[in-house]
Amino acid sequence: MKKILNANALKIIAVIAMVADHIAAGFIAEGSLLYIVLRTIGKITMPVMCFFIAEGFFHTHDLKKYVTRLAVFAVISHFPYVLYFAEQIKYPVSSSIFVPLLCGLIALWMWKDKPLGKVWSTLIIVLCFIVSIPCDWSCMPVMFILIFGLYHDKFGQAMLRYAIVAGVYACIAVCEDLSNVYMGGLFLAIPLLCMYSGELGKKSKVLKWGFYVFYPVHLMGLYLLKLYLL
Repeated sequence: MKKILNANALKIIAVIAMVADHIAAGFIAEGSLLYIVLRTIGKITMPVMCFFIAEGFFHTHDLKKYVTRLAVFAVISHFPYVLYFAEQIKYPVSSSIFVPLLCGLIALWMWKDKPLGKVWSTLIIVLCFIVSIPCDWSCMPVMFILIFGLYHDKFGQAMLRYAIVAGVYACIAVCEDLSNVYMGGLFLAIPLLCMYSGELGKKSKVLKWGFYVFYPVHLMGLYLLKLYLL
């Protein structure tokens, strides 16, 4: 497969898929063909972002600043997320995807560097999984970030392990409710990641900060639109 997509291109695809997913979740009748198609496309976003969180771990010049940035946007994104997905949230302590992404980054840091020693680092990894459970996507982002990080130099093995975990997760979701068939969209991320060239693309602060800023802004915009229309 040709390596034709740089990091910027993949992130733009992920953002577009995310918007499609969130529009379907808030405005389109559940179970309709359009709903299933858009939500299937939307499942691309999470694994792609997990992949780049792991990439960022290996390429950042300041890991603590990277963790802080994710933490700040986890706080900022919490309120738009709770407002927009209020009817679908199962747990009172639920929060946005930024929390599992942050926990995944911290878990990878603890696993690779063990900055607090083996015992405490292991306990923090366990805590990262627990904290992520009530949030968007539960602890799956933590799992995927660890997979992409631990097999950073073995892309084929990373994709195989991702496919296995994603397949199990999708099967469980469909068994619980057949309407969750769109979880099969997790596999759409594999060919996209296989086309990743390993290059960043044009350096741009807009693209660097785009996802962080766009996530809470688009959720608030969709929430306000929902109030107006519904």
